Formats: sequence, C-alpha cells, structure tokens
Amino acid sequence: MKLLSIRHRPRPCLAARALPAIAWLMLIPAGTATAAQRNELYIINQKPASVSVLDATDWKIIHTIPLDPEPTAAVVESQGRFLFVLHRGFFTPDGGFREAQGELVVYDLESRSRLKGIPLGWKTTDLVFSLNGRYLLCVSDGKTGTKKKSEEYGSTTVVDTRTAEVTATLPAGRLGLRVALTNDASRIFVLSLGEVAKKTKNAPSVLTVFARDNPAPLATVPLGRASRLALSLDERWLYVLDPGWPSKKPAEHRNGEVHVFDTATLASAGSYDVGTQPRTLEVSADDSLTVLAQVSFKEDRGKLYRMRGNEKPEVVDVGAAPQYMRRHNNRSGMLVVSNEDVRFLPDAGAATASTLVLNPRKGAKSAGPNVQTLRGLPGELLFLPDQNRVALSVKNAAGASSKVAILDLKDNKIQQIVTTGRGSVKFGKFLGAMAASVAMSALSYGAGYAGAQASGSPFFFYNVYTFAPKAPNVVLAGSTDGQFVYALNTQTNDVTVIRLADGEVLDMIPVGGGCRRLALAPGGKFVYAYTPGEISLIDTQSNKKTLSLHAVGGKVHQVYALEADRTLVALTSQRLLLWNMETGQLARTVEGFAEPFLLLDPRPR
Repeated sequence: MKLLSIRHRPRPCLAARALPAIAWLMLIPAGTATAAQRNELYIINQKPASVSVLDATDWKIIHTIPLDPEPTAAVVESQGRFLFVLHRGFFTPDGGFREAQGELVVYDLESRSRLKGIPLGWKTTDLVFSLNGRYLLCVSDGKTGTKKKSEEYGSTTVVDTRTAEVTATLPAGRLGLRVALTNDASRIFVLSLGEVAKKTKNAPSVLTVFARDNPAPLATVPLGRASRLALSLDERWLYVLDPGWPSKKPAEHRNGEVHVFDTATLASAGSYDVGTQPRTLEVSADDSLTVLAQVSFKEDRGKLYRMRGNEKPEVVDVGAAPQYMRRHNNRSGMLVVSNEDVRFLPDAGAATASTLVLNPRKGAKSAGPNVQTLRGLPGELLFLPDQNRVALSVKNAAGASSKVAILDLKDNKIQQIVTTGRGSVKFGKFLGAMAASVAMSALSYGAGYAGAQASGSPFFFYNVYTFAPKAPNVVLAGSTDGQFVYALNTQTNDVTVIRLADGEVLDMIPVGGGCRRLALAPGGKFVYAYTPGEISLIDTQSNKKTLSLHAVGGKVHQVYALEADRTLVALTSQRLLLWNMETGQLARTVEGFAEPFLLLDPRPR
C-alpha cells in the first residue's frame, strides 16, 4: 500500500512552471463518461485565463471554459467530472513567487461551467489527491505578520472530490507545512513551525494529527526542529526527522533524531539518534526507513541508518560525505552515493562490502596508476539499459558540471570520464561572479536573520542573487539500446553525444541558449531539448539533429511527452505543436491558445 508525502518547497524547480497534475482513475457509476473515456486533454491558458478542452482523437479544440484570473495550478479528479484550478498560488507559472490568499475554483467538465470557489489560506504551495482519488488536499503555508498586518497561520483544506465540498480546514501551527496522509486520508499528519514561545522567541516544530472531516486535532506534539516526515508502507508508523543542530562547538552540537509514532494510538514509539546532518528520510520497498548522515561535524565519514518501525536502527558504514540514494531500476535495492564512493544497498541484508571508489580518501593507498578517479563531486545519476553501468555528471567545488563519468558497477571502476560542451567554461569569470553573489547573499542572510530575531518571526532565507553566468550543469539522457549517452551542458548550450563502448565523443550539437531540459522522447527514437525560443530533436540512430524549430511570435512554455500517443506536444504562446515520435515529423499545429502553461492528461498511462 502506498502513501503520499507532500514536502514544502521553498523554491520551485527550474524545470517546473507549475505544480504537477495528478489523476487517479477509479471505477465510476454507469452512464457517466470520464475525461479519459471522452479522450480529452485540458490546457490551462494565462491571458486571458481559460481552459481549452482538446479532443485527442482529432486534436481539435472543442470547447473553451473561461477561468478566474491568475491560475497557477490545476488537477482533474479521478472520475473526470471536476477540474480543480488553484488561483493565486505561491508558485507562479513563470517560476516566481506570489504572496497572496489562494482560491480553489471547481469547474464542471460535463457542463463546461464554473461550479464554485473555495477560499484557501495564504501562499498555497501544493494540490494533491489521496491515493484512492477521493480527497484533494490544498496545502497553504500562511504568512508572517507585521505591525500593520496580522499573521496568517498555515492550513490544509480537504475537499471531497465526489461532491466538491470542503470536509474540513485543518489549522496547524504557524508556517511552512509538510503533510503526509494515509491511503484513504482517514489520518492526516501536518508538520509546521508551531507557536512562538513568548520568552525564547523560538518557533518549535509541531506535529498535528487530524481526521479528514474534523478541524479539531486528534493529537498535537511539539518536536523541536523537526523538518520532514514519512509514513511506512503498511501505514502503521509515522517517522519525523529532526535534523539536529550541527556545530563545531561540542556544547552547542546536537545530532539528528528520528521520532517514531504509532499511527493507531498516536503515541510516541521512541526516538533514535541518526547522526550529524541527516540528508535523507526515505521509506524503501521493503518498508524500512533509511537515513543518510555523517559521523560528526568534523568527521564526514558516512553512516546509513536503517530501521523498521520502532526497532533500534541498524547502522551501516558508507563513504565519506554521503550525498543521496537512488533506487536501482533492475535490482532489488538502492545505490548509496557519497563523494568518496558508490555502494549497493539491497532491500534485505547489509550493504555490499565492495565499493566503486570515486574520490579516494586522503591518505588512502593508491589503487594504481591506471585507475581513474572522479576528481570532482557526484552530480546527476542516470541508469543505463545495461544494469551494470550508470552515467554520472561530475561537479567541481563551485557546483559547476561539465564532465560525465561512466561507472561499471560489476567491476567497480570508472570506465571513462568525458568532458562535455563545445568549449571550456571560463571559470575565472564564473568564480568572480560567484564570489560577488556569495557576498551579497551573506548580506541578505544577515539582514533576514537579524529581522527574525528582532520580531520573533520564523526565519526563511531566500537567496535572490544568482550567478552570472549561471553555473553550468550536465543533464543526462540515454538511448534505449544502451549504446549512447546524451549530455546537455547548460553553459555551452549543446548536447554531447557519447558512445558508451569506448567513451568517444561523436558530436556536440547546439540546442539554443537557456536550455535546461533534455529527455528521451516517447518510443525512444529521438532525444528532445527545448529552450524558450527553440525546440530540438536528435535522432538516436544517426545521432544527428533532425529538427531545430524556432518559436515565432512568442515562446515555448512547456513540452510534454505523451507516451500512449507516441507524441511530443509543445505549448507555445498562441498554439500547440504536435510531433509524431515514430517519424520525427510535425504532425499538426493547433491554433487558438493564449499563453498556455499547463497540460492535463487524465487518461490511463
């Protein structure tokens, strides 16, 4: 049984322009046609705000429904009758922020009309369905107050998707909510910053437990600096992570803790030490909880803590400076990636004793003159069709990435390290810009912290300064036959084609300025990349660019891969462009849109 966990995001992902649409299909009463049965897609437009109903059989607009102003996200409910649109949400379609009171508007897709509006809290960040599709949760962070404006606490609004009625609005502490819920939403766990203590001016985290139809809490637990939560797959245990307080001063240092709660009794089942600076809180396929951390503030040797329920954690040594874990596509387990090495952690049993060394620890014995090392930090990980190999982007100390390493997991070695891009990045210029950014960020941080201390408000630090030029990054895709890796270098705006057999660079293909997305298209015959002004297709057989389409009279907002249709859909300022991914040819142009930014596809996948 699966569960959902909603994590507060203080900043939106660069690749995302809106919250993702989540549609869950259920059995429905006879005589009612779902959106999937009607074979309809829904495109949200900004100017003027509207939803275009698109017949996916002949790719024609069959209706346009006017929307209220400022739509920022939308979801279609499981029976295909209602469209829920978030207006004035915190994350704007252009990737910015808006501090406003949100509203959820319900539109009837059968009558093509506005049904009702539901007031939400300030700074609504998430819309998510329970896994059975019955309930929609709208998570609002709230806002800080001033002498002239009152403070608005965070809240979660629960909507019954069958009736479009609010079952409850759940008030939970102050700001910065994170939410987990059971499959049927019968229990909703909300973690917030809690109340401000009158004397200390601290804002301890508070866990509040609700039923879905009652605003009165079932339980309220103060939890120090807790920041994340997760539910076990069997729904018996709730895990809450307190990251602790890392400090080089022993008197001030505090390790992280995982607090465990019995979801049936809502009682504490214990708290367990999980090391310094815990990086993760993940429930694995075998229903165990894993946490990556390090030994101490000064000692960066990695530790992995794995526990089930309220059992004492099993502690496993991993590489120094642990970074993340990724589930292996073809094996029952995960890869644990640290700056020092890569290790395989099976779902049952101890971590593998053999390791693939990335960067030897200082003072470690040399593995030999012919053994390659990363000489950088691990970045993005791409699993290849050959389950024994993965591709890994390589970052330098400043976070810039312009290399790709091919890792052999069978023989535990780095096969090749390939430099991407048509020219070396001018790191002198980059580092100079970074130094200026860091200096200005320090000022911003200091001012924000001082203000929080003076007012007693919780402190959120947003770095509004950015590198100029932006730090280069490598985004990876692979061919379905496992012969080639495609690496987008976001600094040089090109895709490096790498042959896996020998690590040879076959080509460096320009894809336009500002490119931040590279992916394998439906069917696997093409790789696509897009920028606000250009869309590129690369044939995975010839490894040549077969399309370079420049947006005319507007810009490209989003590109969607419709796997079932073997179609690529681009939302541009006034039209939709559809490509047949069997041939790579432009199949259709659909006119009549107004700055579309979000496509909803409720059909089964």
